[in-house]
Amino acid sequence: MRSIHITYKPEDGERQEWDFEPGRIRNSVASMIVNQFGGSYDEWKLGVQKNDPKARRVLLWHLMTQDHAKMRLADVPDFYDDELVVEYSSAEIDELRTKVEKSNMANKDMVLAALEVDYDEAVAREKENPLPGKPNSTELPIVGG
Repeated sequence: MRSIHITYKPEDGERQEWDFEPGRIRNSVASMIVNQFGGSYDEWKLGVQKNDPKARRVLLWHLMTQDHAKMRLADVPDFYDDELVVEYSSAEIDELRTKVEKSNMANKDMVLAALEVDYDEAVAREKENPLPGKPNSTELPIVGG
């Protein structure tokens, strides 16, 4: 997985943003995430992608612990779904599309069609907001949550 951009914007608080690379997590941190989520690390990553409330809550907990190391999962604010935005890059979407193409899932065509729309939107956003030194590239493209 590549970088994912997460924005937490509570209606009664300050906006916070993080870039998160699920593949660049230390084993000790992944173990803490797994303990909080109650499933494997891969199940948690998939849960974030599928908009699973518990997976997203654990994601927000993990990100908040970067600034507040002693924060417990119970201390994570009870947020509305639209207050936590998970945005995937076109590269991330392309990687997901490749995995779906190789899979035997029943609704593969429907998923691929949705990913195609997301990919096109991501590319358009990346052209509008390129990162310095990376023409036509950014890590802020697709809203997935």
